[in-house]
Amino acid sequence: MAKRVSVDRWMFTVTMILVFIGLVMIFSASAVMAKERFGSAYEFLLKQLVWAVAGLAVMVLAMKVDYKYLQHPVVVFSFLGLTTLLLISVFFLDRAHGTDRCRCSPRSWPNRRSFCSWRGFWRTKLVPWTIGAIR
Repeated sequence: MAKRVSVDRWMFTVTMILVFIGLVMIFSASAVMAKERFGSAYEFLLKQLVWAVAGLAVMVLAMKVDYKYLQHPVVVFSFLGLTTLLLISVFFLDRAHGTDRCRCSPRSWPNRRSFCSWRGFWRTKLVPWTIGAIR
């Protein structure tokens, strides 16, 4: 008889601890601001708690799925296509909180500083990091 594979308890425990630590950090970082803006110190904590519970529910459902089902090309390419579509759609969203989605967007081209900072990123951050990773 085949051995039944059980849930990895250590991984589940570590995940739960990380979620709990994240919720504590959200509360400690935003309680004062939430109290001033919304009148309740728990506003951001409750929103994050709802998403944490939803994420844990999806995780429990994913643990019930047989992993051999995920090897089918239809499933793999469906998830890959959906992920690619969602990532590309980010570039077509409007501004949020006074920011652009791309530092070098056509809207910022008249502003020379944004182009210079983008060029500076390549020169000061990306190239040295890449050279350091190769060595």
